[in-house]
Amino acid sequence: MHGRLGCRERPATRRFHLRVRCSGRDQRAGRPAGPGGETTRYQPDYTRLLFEEIRTLIEENAREELRNELAAITEEIEEWQATYDVETWEALEQSLAEGALASGELRDRRDVITRWEENLGDRRLIKHALALYSDVEAAREQRINVADRVRN
Repeated sequence: MHGRLGCRERPATRRFHLRVRCSGRDQRAGRPAGPGGETTRYQPDYTRLLFEEIRTLIEENAREELRNELAAITEEIEEWQATYDVETWEALEQSLAEGALASGELRDRRDVITRWEENLGDRRLIKHALALYSDVEAAREQRINVADRVRN
């Protein structure tokens, strides 16, 4: 996220993919080649990873923090829309073909396009987290109640 959330560094999408690569869940490199030179490859379960990311957002951030981050993302996108007079990152990308842009402006626009795409991914995850927040809290509470009953 934008760093305002106490959980981890921004962007969520980059964190998500980094975690996939580093967690051992993504074993695309596979096992060493067998006698015939073939390699067994594994694909990560992206659905499970998506839900884990949403769960992590819920567990590590208060609902208000998620709402604030959603507002910050929206403000940033609106600023880009006004600055570049476009509605989408795709329209901004099309502007790269304009011959009148200096190399610095091209670089700036490419950076904004990348951040815009990341923001959209972050926003999608945060919206899912907010939609499921109460359900996850209720499930956590139920788990705690069951554990208490087992101990007593």
